[in-house]
Amino acid sequence: MGTIFSWLISTSIIGGFLVGCILLTKALFKNKLGARWHYCIWFLLVLKLLMPYGPQSTISVFNIFKIPEQITSKTLDIMEIKDEKIYDGATWNELDQLTNVNDKLSNSNKKVTTFMTIWALGVIVLAVYTIRVNVNLWLLIKQGRLCKNEELHITLEKCKRMMNIKRNIPLIKTQAVVSPALFGLFRPYLLLPPNLAEKISREELKYVLLHELAHFKRKDIAVYWLTGVLQIIHWFNPVIWYGFYKMRQDCEIACDALVLSRIEQEEYTNYGHTIINLVASMKKSYQPIAAIGMVGSKEELRRRIKMITLFKRNAYKLSIMSILAALLIGGIFLTNSQANALVPASAEVTEIEGTLATEEGKLGLWPLPNYNRITSLFGERVHPVLKKKVVHTGIDIASPEGEKIVAVAAGSVIYSDFNEGYGKTVIIDHGDNIVSVYSHCSELLVEKDTIVKAGDEIAEVGSTGKATGPHLHFEVRKDGEAVNPLKYIVQPREEE
Repeated sequence: MGTIFSWLISTSIIGGFLVGCILLTKALFKNKLGARWHYCIWFLLVLKLLMPYGPQSTISVFNIFKIPEQITSKTLDIMEIKDEKIYDGATWNELDQLTNVNDKLSNSNKKVTTFMTIWALGVIVLAVYTIRVNVNLWLLIKQGRLCKNEELHITLEKCKRMMNIKRNIPLIKTQAVVSPALFGLFRPYLLLPPNLAEKISREELKYVLLHELAHFKRKDIAVYWLTGVLQIIHWFNPVIWYGFYKMRQDCEIACDALVLSRIEQEEYTNYGHTIINLVASMKKSYQPIAAIGMVGSKEELRRRIKMITLFKRNAYKLSIMSILAALLIGGIFLTNSQANALVPASAEVTEIEGTLATEEGKLGLWPLPNYNRITSLFGERVHPVLKKKVVHTGIDIASPEGEKIVAVAAGSVIYSDFNEGYGKTVIIDHGDNIVSVYSHCSELLVEKDTIVKAGDEIAEVGSTGKATGPHLHFEVRKDGEAVNPLKYIVQPREEE
């Protein structure tokens, strides 16, 4: 759960940066690209908030700006005391002394638990409120009546033909809405307030129906549900909320553009007057996720009218320029940096020229570039000093003293000091609750809180601590538990 929460927080931070980039790009292109593009570009934000992992790219913004992948539940969990059981020459009490972790781990866990509890309560409150509002609307709609006005149905059928829609969409007059709205994700209804005929003409009613049918054709209710759920999940991030607010504004403008692409040019002015009349005559109310209305805020009116006056019939189509701009932003924000990362244990691996390759293209480097002979594997063994069966939590790699040890992946040094059992030790946090441990070193070349890249020299081989000779004891720990390092890195081929 901690890993998921960490991913959620980091994704939300990145999403905030993406909102800023989208707004900047929209401002730069402004009237150069059509209304549809200005709406579609927001789907990059939706994708980012849904993607658990992005491919590596040379144009990723994260090659420049390093946003921590792990900001909660620091992997000090590796130090947790385990009933005095002996691990590779050090009891867990001895290992605990690596960072005096008792208090730090307790305080860290308490903070993470508090944040997760607050987040979960926020999600529950907003989810219950959203469901209640939409259920109440549905109950009110059930009390409404089907519209039996024959002329209105003829107008609706004409509008459906203009939009190339064959689905039966009932017209319902109901007190549940104050302005025309499309309701229903699976069974759509067109909702009309009872007194609508008194406020607009039949010609204007045609434009209203066209607008709501445009929402149906573009599947906007499904998008509203998706973005609504994402807003609830990221309720703590006002930038995400603002981004989706602007997305919904652009959704209305994109619908206006679709309607304009289906009517005659001389009707554009009348369509604009219809929007003005509706905004002027109807009050704005809370819009549930399940319903999409034509009336927006008065602040949106200027943008919508300006778009109508500048609209060209082919402007609704996406140009090559607009597609390239979206791909560029996606390449920058939807991808990860090319910094090497540890490979998940579940990844399918193959040896390629001494490195570990996966389908995702991630690499886990070998910690001793010039030496690859493993003298002790992961698992149970008889300890060479204690002469008793113990669990060997890593691998031992033979090497002369003084040989340089490198970081297997990018990360932050969370420990660089001496321990009685492990000797001089470096521990690197790589995010995702994964750490690598380098023990029995003769010299430590990095200090705590140092940020390292894959391949950076961090220590020299030695035999400090409980060791019989110079070698590197290397471990990988996931969620505080020792795992087989060879599932994360691969021994290079020996030279013939």
